[in-house]
Amino acid sequence: MTRKDAREIYSKASGTLSEVTRNLSLAGVAIIWIFKAGGSNAANVEFRGEFFWPLVLFILALGFDLLQYTYKSAAWGIFHRLKERQKADEFEAPDAINWPTLVFFWGKVGLTVIGYSALLYIIGKQIFTR
Repeated sequence: MTRKDAREIYSKASGTLSEVTRNLSLAGVAIIWIFKAGGSNAANVEFRGEFFWPLVLFILALGFDLLQYTYKSAAWGIFHRLKERQKADEFEAPDAINWPTLVFFWGKVGLTVIGYSALLYIIGKQIFTR
């Protein structure tokens, strides 16, 4: 295995994780919407203010998703343009260029996991305390 192979595996896995996280966050918002729209009839779970924080977490995760790709596109676009003006074919990219992208990436994953943990706790508490 080469570094290129490892990088390709990482890129594919992180791309899939990003897509899954985005879909789960959207699904979390939809689940909360269903409980809100259905009132106490939606799967015998009553919509309460407790759903506010999971909703905030899912929305923040989607915001981090947007920020991740916005920053990454801008940073690499600017970096590429600078190197293009320098007419450099071979160059090293600074490690720090990816740090904000990684913060947003892992942040959205963490926010989604915490959001689902809170959502499942709230739903479970309501179902099992009846």
